[in-house]
Amino acid sequence: MEGRERVRRHLGRGGADRPPLIIFATAFAARLEQVEPELLWEDANLLTRALLRLHSLFAVDALVIEPPPAVLEADGRAIVSDAIERLRTTVGDGVALVIALPGPLTLAAAPDADTAATLEDLGDELVETAHALGPERADCLAVVERTAVSSDGAEPLEEALTPLWNAARYYAAASMLVAAEGVPELGESGADAVAVWAGASARDLAARGSRHVGVAVDPGQSELPETGQGGFYISRGELPAATEVDSLHRLIQAVRR
Repeated sequence: MEGRERVRRHLGRGGADRPPLIIFATAFAARLEQVEPELLWEDANLLTRALLRLHSLFAVDALVIEPPPAVLEADGRAIVSDAIERLRTTVGDGVALVIALPGPLTLAAAPDADTAATLEDLGDELVETAHALGPERADCLAVVERTAVSSDGAEPLEEALTPLWNAARYYAAASMLVAAEGVPELGESGADAVAVWAGASARDLAARGSRHVGVAVDPGQSELPETGQGGFYISRGELPAATEVDSLHRLIQAVRR
């Protein structure tokens, strides 16, 4: 089973051969291509080439395209959309494509944020951005909150993201909420999958009702925790650019076992 089918089946109707591994590796991919990470977002060909190199070296299950907030202006959107189209054409069914967008809380905390914008406004902007990037070519629409999510913030966040989850369903793509630091209440999210890098455990999230919970793992791990029914593996945050190639290979081999 190839990566695209594995991700779609595991986060959808089930029946995948094993839990997929989803890694955030933009900086690492840039290092493999021997360029600075910010340059990837200025050239669709360079971004495509870097992510294809990552896949060719590691046969990853999914390629995560996570543009920084500053890139998601009109010109930046066009570059990212072009790269996504090139990737879909080139990799075919070999690997899943995950479009990962900055969450409303993250956008609201940005230094240049519009202080009059509500979380609902920012959620609507995310839907507009997703449409501009080409969601019909994605296998998963994800939101990444790099701002800590508190118990009080979980429900307003979910309300703001409901339109994006609806858009993912319209395009037959999985939806995923990722929080750098979060609480068990995120398990009640309407997303198909939830992952928290620090804070709530996978067991906490599953107990709150999440059917597909990401279990955070690190390069170099050869012994992995159980994912539980419907669980999957996800890198614990963005892989550092200096990640050792052999350590990532060991992690991928452990997942495949």
